[in-house]
Amino acid sequence: MPDEIAEEPEENESSCYERFRYLKERLTHFWKRWRNEYLVNLRELQHGLWGHAVRQVKVGDVITVFEENKKREEWKLAVVVRLIMLSKAQT
Repeated sequence: MPDEIAEEPEENESSCYERFRYLKERLTHFWKRWRNEYLVNLRELQHGLWGHAVRQVKVGDVITVFEENKKREEWKLAVVVRLIMLSKAQT
């Protein structure tokens, strides 16, 4: 154990503001990367390079659930538990 007792840095209004600003920037950076990397890759996987589906959704897949009037980063994630097949006449 050290002989000296380390004093905790004094928190003042300025340091709290700097910490808040730093965390806000990190959160903004995270959502920007998530939107630009994850969602774009997810869309490319679904549509393939030439506009046709590369792979079908199957039970156990993690998907994003579209919600009107919400930003993509606010959409919920879900796991597919059952598939409902529609005939071409119903689509």
